Amino acid sequence: MRVDHEALRRGAIDGDEVCEIAGLGPVPVGTARELLGEAILQLVVTKGVDVVNTTNLRRSPTMAQRVALWWQSPTCRILGCTRTRRLEIDHHEGWANTHRTELRDLGNLCNHHHDLKTYDGWDFADADRRILLAPDDPRHPRNKAPPEP
Repeated sequence: MRVDHEALRRGAIDGDEVCEIAGLGPVPVGTARELLGEAILQLVVTKGVDVVNTTNLRRSPTMAQRVALWWQSPTCRILGCTRTRRLEIDHHEGWANTHRTELRDLGNLCNHHHDLKTYDGWDFADADRRILLAPDDPRHPRNKAPPEP
């Protein structure tokens, strides 16, 4: 659920404030209050449309990182893939290389695309991380010529 703090306090949205349930759409603030009840909350702190980065030194994302990632990317991040189920959290740079889990290095991939990247040598075309390339694709990072000195 996403609801602007002031709208929640006031009891109604005003202007461009938001009160919605992901996958369902806008809901009245009263409905949000009812659903919240005595709930334990995971807060997603945003700055405009960007989620503020969080880091931990363990391999698994914290619950706060998972919630932020679900908010940022409710579908597989690969261009053209609209799967919303069986999503797996991918460390783009690889936890074994960085030994940290940062929100900006995580992305949701469906289990098919995650398996291609993890087990079959596929990799991202560039920093955008929305195009996955087969190992024999000339644009694959392993197939690029080293930079000239």
